[in-house]
Amino acid sequence: MEREKTVCFTGHRLIRGDKEALYDQVVQQVKALAKAGAISFLTGGARGFDALAAEAVLAVKETFPQVQLWVVLPFWRPYEVEGDWSEEEIALHQWQNQQADEVLALRESYGRGCYHQRDRYLVDHAAWCVYYQRKKTGGTAYTVSYAKQEGLSMHPVGLASKKGELLS
Repeated sequence: MEREKTVCFTGHRLIRGDKEALYDQVVQQVKALAKAGAISFLTGGARGFDALAAEAVLAVKETFPQVQLWVVLPFWRPYEVEGDWSEEEIALHQWQNQQADEVLALRESYGRGCYHQRDRYLVDHAAWCVYYQRKKTGGTAYTVSYAKQEGLSMHPVGLASKKGELLS
């Protein structure tokens, strides 16, 4: 994986508003970035936006076969630790991992700071960041801030309001 040809995704586990419209925006971003030379697309393997982004990459892969989906997990089987995943979310997670070109876990099991480590890995290996951010705090806000600090090309999707303002 070459950093200059890699995109990372970050976003919330809970998607508010029109999920289909958000999915369409992500598909359009993936296509545009693939046309710009992106090959590897990194997701964090979480519920919500990560799963939606992985689905979009897999859909685009049908017309852009060079596109690769990488799932970067903080640890194996996060649904066993987090405990609030539905059966449908677990099945989707497992299916996406099977379809992915690469799946890696940064740790064998849950440990303090593992999500932070995963988020930094995503940014440290990418040149572009596609993000779904609705709040100024939390893991997504941290990852977006870090990506900006590291000079990634930023691509927001699904703005929280018509004015594009973040919720607090």
